[in-house]
Amino acid sequence: MLAPELVTEAEFSAVGALVVRAYEAAGVLGADDGYRTVLADTQGRAASAEVYVVHDGDRSPLATVTLCPHATLYAQVAAPGELEFRMLAVDPKAGGRGLGSALVAFCAETGRARGADALVGCVIDSNVAAIRLYERLGFAHEHARDVQVGDDVRLLVVSLDLRAQPAHGDLG
Repeated sequence: MLAPELVTEAEFSAVGALVVRAYEAAGVLGADDGYRTVLADTQGRAASAEVYVVHDGDRSPLATVTLCPHATLYAQVAAPGELEFRMLAVDPKAGGRGLGSALVAFCAETGRARGADALVGCVIDSNVAAIRLYERLGFAHEHARDVQVGDDVRLLVVSLDLRAQPAHGDLG
């Protein structure tokens, strides 16, 4: 069974590169997008949030997610009682194995263990695959909480009631 582990300093560069590759492959990151620097900065995220990584058999990063409790530096939309996940990314070469679903399930289980009422996140409105994933896993679109970033980026806020059924996903 593959289990998410906290990222190590030795993995910062590889995990940052994985996030950038995944966002590029999803078509949500332009060549001159300044967000690329934020995505690549695993060290910065790890200093203020929890960055988890799933490895393959040779310890290469396959997928990652960042957990951000309410009122912490990387939390964009989490309200009191919510746990936020950000920068969920699966290496494009590892797609189709259920790693994204499994990471969401891990985030939900972590939130429940910590007593959170909801798991929340943002997804750019053009990322149809991610939106479908969150819908399939039982997330609700919180329209009133959507975030407009600049003139051309709209982030949809999604939430999962952690008091309800567990999210589905298996890292096996």
